[in-house]
Amino acid sequence: MPRRANYDSFESDTDAENEANRNAGWMKNPVWIIFYIGAVLGFTFLVYILTDENKPLTATITVVSHGLITWFSLHYRTGTELGGVEDTLIEYDGLTFWQQLDGGYAFTFNKKILTLLPLALFFATLYVLLGEFPDQEQKKDFQKWLAPNVVVTLLCTIPKVFGKSGKAD
Repeated sequence: MPRRANYDSFESDTDAENEANRNAGWMKNPVWIIFYIGAVLGFTFLVYILTDENKPLTATITVVSHGLITWFSLHYRTGTELGGVEDTLIEYDGLTFWQQLDGGYAFTFNKKILTLLPLALFFATLYVLLGEFPDQEQKKDFQKWLAPNVVVTLLCTIPKVFGKSGKAD
């Protein structure tokens, strides 16, 4: 496992990797976090209005939609869509976006955000479901709503935590 001398050299390593690969390079700008969270909140608000203010349905649609979209775009699709330095394009063909992000290093700031938001959505959904189904008689309804949220959250987070990250830390 290679050792880094200090945090600054690590940041310059990930920045250099992101410069070479434009597919993941746009995430070095922190504005993507505001856009990402705003898009999720906007989608949730739209679904809330369209479902006649049904909180469990809104929360479940948000978690399932977010989970499936991020799983496909981060962990399934390979290659580069936006291109990069010409001699490195072939290098990224077999890698998913998650593996390309931040030069493949694990537990970077970007990867932490992309791991924590699905978990935050899941816990917000759990809070909504516990508020809607507080009684023991409604336990079957609670489980019915909880099951798809658990499955999709696991589908979305397991590849991030235990999956191949590309490079060793």
